[in-house]
Amino acid sequence: MSSYPINKINTIEIEKLRKGIFLWAFHVDKIPPHVGVSIDGVYFSMKFSDCDFKLDVDTVYQVVQRKKIPAFIIPLENIGTLDGLQTIFSEYGSKIKDGESCMTPVLRFLGEDEELLLEELLTHLFQTEKLEVVFGLNLASDFKGIPFYTFNQVQLHIQNLKDAKR
Repeated sequence: MSSYPINKINTIEIEKLRKGIFLWAFHVDKIPPHVGVSIDGVYFSMKFSDCDFKLDVDTVYQVVQRKKIPAFIIPLENIGTLDGLQTIFSEYGSKIKDGESCMTPVLRFLGEDEELLLEELLTHLFQTEKLEVVFGLNLASDFKGIPFYTFNQVQLHIQNLKDAKR
């Protein structure tokens, strides 16, 4: 069962990811997916163990393609600057803290006041006409959308990753 169906998925070339703001979602076939954001070719993501801080989108794209990670990339309207995004991620430190997720700094950058799941963010973007196109990478031919999950499942997943690292 999909909690957020994706009806039309387009393809994208790396050159288009070097300019503009994009929401990246990885492992979109798993619970939970992972989320990051890029602006003008620079990628940021908060993880349980560290932070992807100022990675080149070419590198991220190449890893996704090499590892065949099911992902999608969504262009966003111009809502901020690279300096602003860098400041937000810097304030969160080097890893996810209790009660946070990879979505936390992304949502703050997008101006959202509450913790949302990816499906809730996509629904909001669609309803406010800010989601026009979804670009897909390495998606199965029968991919229908993001599986249903809860915030508790996100927190449990993060805790399991932390426990496994110990």
